Amino acid sequence: AQGYSVMRTSDGVIASSAGSNNTAGTPANSPANASDPEVQKWVGKPAPTPPTFNEAAPIAPSQKLNAPNQPTSSNYDVIIPSFDNAISCATQGTHISYNYGKSDYSMMGDVNKYQAQQNKASIDSSLTELIQKLNENELTNTANTLSAAQASAQKTYKQASASSFMNMGGYGNKDIMGVVKTPENEYATNILNALTRAQGTVSNEAESVKNAKINEANSQRYAQYQADLEAYNQNQQEWNTYNTKKAEYDQKYQAYQVQLNQYNIDYTNWATANSSSDANGTQNAQASGSANNVGSTGTNASSAQELAEQLKNSQFLIQGLLSGYLALVKDGQQV
Repeated sequence: AQGYSVMRTSDGVIASSAGSNNTAGTPANSPANASDPEVQKWVGKPAPTPPTFNEAAPIAPSQKLNAPNQPTSSNYDVIIPSFDNAISCATQGTHISYNYGKSDYSMMGDVNKYQAQQNKASIDSSLTELIQKLNENELTNTANTLSAAQASAQKTYKQASASSFMNMGGYGNKDIMGVVKTPENEYATNILNALTRAQGTVSNEAESVKNAKINEANSQRYAQYQADLEAYNQNQQEWNTYNTKKAEYDQKYQAYQVQLNQYNIDYTNWATANSSSDANGTQNAQASGSANNVGSTGTNASSAQELAEQLKNSQFLIQGLLSGYLALVKDGQQV
């Protein structure tokens, strides 16, 4: 009255007392003749109980890690900045002098003094640039040595400039090269000596910095490798556990499928044996079954009529719907 039909899910036959031709396929099970001994043993007995399978499938790990690569050895180069410009300025400064004294004060002396002071400024500028580059390349020991030498030379220069050359430290006297000793050229000489010493030791410091950096990088890479390896091993263990559980699950599920297939056969036999509306069900089931092999040699119409006849047994209808042997259909769609 509400527009529903009943379909046998195994072969798509729809129950019809008028002999409907609706069918969605062919029988999935062997013919179940009511006179067959396999059918007869189900006469008057309760429907077989469907197998259950409630175990949830194991969940695979979210990712599969690849084995980490062995860490490669690090390379680290320390760039040593050029000392040439600073040495050139300091060397020139050691040879620029001027006469300073009552007996030989002259205009030329003023010119030479200006040049010496200008050269000191060039030395300071070049030295500042060199110290900055040394620090940038992490050669801090050499940079600190030069900074200390510059501070010491600057102190001497200020002290000498505040006194008469003739009264302090031999200023105003000529050396064997004929250069008059002044605060400026002494400053240049001290810086030149410091630069020469630093140039001789900076390579050793660079090697130490290089080795320290390589060891640090290698240590970090190895630590990361160890962490990656630990994560990989744990991931492998998770996958091994999953694969074991999955194999066990598949084995149980396949056993369940075997039971389910047997249940479908048994249920078809039970439905055939108990399809008569007679109270005992035996003789009518045999007569009905012998007339039509369910879904096999009979026509679609006879199969549909036989299914409609079976539905007169309300227990058959209820058990069939609950087990999935039967399904409701409306407007051509299973509901």
